[in-house]
Amino acid sequence: MPLISTSTAAATAVIGYDLIGDSPLRQSLRNRVVSCVGLSGSAAAGDTLCRVMAGSVEIGTIYNNATGAVQADSGLLRVNWTVPSSQNLSVVVVDIPATNPVFLTMELN
Repeated sequence: MPLISTSTAAATAVIGYDLIGDSPLRQSLRNRVVSCVGLSGSAAAGDTLCRVMAGSVEIGTIYNNATGAVQADSGLLRVNWTVPSSQNLSVVVVDIPATNPVFLTMELN
């Protein structure tokens, strides 16, 4: 199970920024399932919103649920979002973090 884990500075995570834009795992020739996802960081829980996209289709949204890094035992949500083959997976910032880095962890199947 591939794992995407990123940390992005608040100054970089502007509206429209793709948190996984540099990840080689965002593209695949086979269908994928996002099985778990977690977003944390910034100055306060709930102040950052991201849109999870498969190509141009929104498959989910996620708020940061805590400050600091994503915790594997409490910060990951089970989602089972399907990403069709040849579609880019992206996590686009909709509401920017106030301060501090944001952390994204995503598990793919």
